[in-house]
Amino acid sequence: MPTRREQHAALVDRLICALRPANATLIRSSVIPWASATFAGERHIFNFSVAGIAASSHVESLAKDLGDMEFDLPGHLVADIMMSDVFEGQSFTTMTVEALTVDIA
Repeated sequence: MPTRREQHAALVDRLICALRPANATLIRSSVIPWASATFAGERHIFNFSVAGIAASSHVESLAKDLGDMEFDLPGHLVADIMMSDVFEGQSFTTMTVEALTVDIA
C-alpha cells in the first residue's frame, strides 16, 4: 500500500498529465489526515500555475473532466475531487484542486 507521500505524489503526477500539453507547475501542496465516523483518509490540496496563452482553456478542460478521472492508488479511493479556486492572469492561470482520498484496505 502506498504511503501518504507516495499517494500525494501519484495524485500530482496524474493532474499534471491531465493538463498536458500545457506548461503546468505545482506551486504548493499539502496533505492532511482526515476521518469520519466510518472512514479514514487524507485531504489533499494542490496549487498549480499553468503558463501560456491557452492556459485558461487547459484549466477549463481539466475542471470539466476532473470528476471522471481515474486514479491508480492501491488501497485508496478518490472519494471527492474538485477545483476550488481559479485565477486568470494575462499569460497564466492559477488553480487549486482539492481531493479527498479514503483508505479501502
